[in-house]
Amino acid sequence: MIRRRLTAVVCAAALAIGAAGCGGSDDDEAAKTSTSNPARAADEKALAKISEQLSVIAREKDATAYCKLFHPAERKATMGSIEQCREVFQPLLERSTVTGDLVIEGIEFDGDEALVTYEGDGGTGRYEKIDGDWYIVAPSIENATPKVSQ
Repeated sequence: MIRRRLTAVVCAAALAIGAAGCGGSDDDEAAKTSTSNPARAADEKALAKISEQLSVIAREKDATAYCKLFHPAERKATMGSIEQCREVFQPLLERSTVTGDLVIEGIEFDGDEALVTYEGDGGTGRYEKIDGDWYIVAPSIENATPKVSQ
């Protein structure tokens, strides 16, 4: 239970940091899509859609919608049911002061994984393509735990 809550808190912090970037959508961004690779262009479009969803979720403080952006099996393994996930994220979203949109600055692909960099203070988001769909990747506890220097 502690592991689940810690993972959820880390994820919520990532959402709060990631959704802090402000700005509107830019039609020029669509022109920058990798038109030479149709599959990659489709992936970029899918990640842009998730970024738009995250912006709306943060503004509307909709923890249930946020929890649905995790792959169901991964969410269940790390956070439990949608309801358990919502119970953790809702209070954090209620305290959120996010009002802007996430605007993608760049995307780095590594197979079926992507690191999206957002403009301004938007930070980054990690995503994974599973069975043809893109999902938010929850950070591991090991990576979230500060290292003690000796």
